[in-house]
Amino acid sequence: MQLVLDLKLKSDATFDNFMPGKNSVIIDVLKAFAQSKGDSYCFLWSHPGNGLSHVLQAVCHQATKNSLESIYLPLSELLVFGADFLEGVDAVPVVCIDDIHLIAGDAVWEEALFHAFNRIHERGHRLVLGAHHAAVDCGFELKDLLSRITWGASYSLLELCDEDKVKLLQQAAKRRGFELSLDIARYLLAHYPRDMRTQLSILEKLDVVSLQAKHKITLPFVKSTLSSSPSLES
Repeated sequence: MQLVLDLKLKSDATFDNFMPGKNSVIIDVLKAFAQSKGDSYCFLWSHPGNGLSHVLQAVCHQATKNSLESIYLPLSELLVFGADFLEGVDAVPVVCIDDIHLIAGDAVWEEALFHAFNRIHERGHRLVLGAHHAAVDCGFELKDLLSRITWGASYSLLELCDEDKVKLLQQAAKRRGFELSLDIARYLLAHYPRDMRTQLSILEKLDVVSLQAKHKITLPFVKSTLSSSPSLES
């Protein structure tokens, strides 16, 4: 397999940095998966912002800890390189392919994923597929591919409750070197998009602005900064 771009995992996309909430059973399954235990294939889906990409990368990090070679393939970044990118992926013991909903309806990509799935299975290697919809709702047109995708276990990542979202924001802030008060965490959840991808993005940008301004992150500072910087929401 020839990798045409540098596919690096995010260093903080680990299970240790993931707030499981109601997803504890799924996380336990995936940790075992990364240790070559349990089923060799599973399908994982979630609405955007619930940590799907984080979890898929965490599987790869966990596999590395267990001396297993792994690869994370986000199709959102790889579509431009063509379906041939999947050739040879079966050589890797642990394969995590993200965003497969994006290839639904594309005959070339669907067939390429179908054959990659078969090769991975034949070699006894392990595969996790991730999407933003349940498999039957993705719109795949190749029946053989849909049959393969629905062949094994399927799990849905559930959204965190508010209490867990607050904890996650506070933990993320602590990793960045500052304390996030309960008032600020609740303010962010009450006034901005509640998915954690957006929330963590806002937190990151607030950290940058506060460092540049050499100002502590207080609630008045947050309100002032966000009201004058609409781009912090995206």
